[in-house]
Amino acid sequence: CRERGFTKRHVSANLCRHMSSSSARRRRPGSWQDEIAGARQPVVLLAACCIIFGSINVILGPSLSRDLVLLQLSLSPADARAIAAGWSADELRRFELHLYVDAVFPFFYALLLRRRARAILPHSPMRTVLIGAATLAASCDLVENGLHYSALPDFEAAPDWKLRAAAIFAIVKWAIFTPTVLLLMPFSPLSATLEKTILQRRLTERMEKVFEDLKKDSRRS
Repeated sequence: CRERGFTKRHVSANLCRHMSSSSARRRRPGSWQDEIAGARQPVVLLAACCIIFGSINVILGPSLSRDLVLLQLSLSPADARAIAAGWSADELRRFELHLYVDAVFPFFYALLLRRRARAILPHSPMRTVLIGAATLAASCDLVENGLHYSALPDFEAAPDWKLRAAAIFAIVKWAIFTPTVLLLMPFSPLSATLEKTILQRRLTERMEKVFEDLKKDSRRS
């Protein structure tokens, strides 16, 4: 401070002035509090995703949910057919019903993840990658659902390429979706680091503003 010609008293006075003015404007759009609050939003989208995901699991039930995971990971068409062959008529109907609900689920979780990435990340390659990853995972999910739906009602008659392609899209979906969610979830190390970065950036901007005002005051005097 002395190198710039300012005393500690000048800095403290200006810093207090800026802190008090920022308190009066607290919660204004663009403040660091809003950035962090935005990083924990949107609750409505999260609730919608939880409701849709829960509905899918209720429709499928425990055994069919397990079979669905196995079906998604079965690169062998023969294995996929063997899994579907063990389903009763009611289970096949429930599998079809879950596809109707799952048709909207990718749109909701992609939007949630994209908003989350925009809220906690500044404009950076990392933000672009995570937004792209959320979109790609949802796209793979939609293609997988479409392929499985087109294989109904008889998996036995479905061509090998269709069952294999559905598994490939499902595996790619999980490979992208899982790390993306782990990185963006509220209590992940990345989220904590980013919230700290937001605070540090705002404090740096505040201090730079203080020194600019000090320079102006010193010129006037």
